[in-house]
Amino acid sequence: MGLTNINEAITSSLNQTYQSTTSNNIVFLTDGKPTWGETIESQIIQNSLDNNLDDVRIFSFGIGDEISRSLLADLSAANHGIANFFSSGNNF
Repeated sequence: MGLTNINEAITSSLNQTYQSTTSNNIVFLTDGKPTWGETIESQIIQNSLDNNLDDVRIFSFGIGDEISRSLLADLSAANHGIANFFSSGNNF
């Protein structure tokens, strides 16, 4: 159906149990834009900050040509991670 609920994926992941003695990271892979649930990008970023109580780092990987690069870059930067992108022109 082409539905991508980025907000729910991130907030659900951030609500897992994390330990203060480990490196806490999320590797987020997506091939789309937010099309289901919360779709306002600034609100998705704010929700991630509100739910990131354990200083979890988010590393985003956007795959394909139909991704929201700005959302993934801002989401990762706000949560002390980085984003990387792979499009159809990349040679792997």
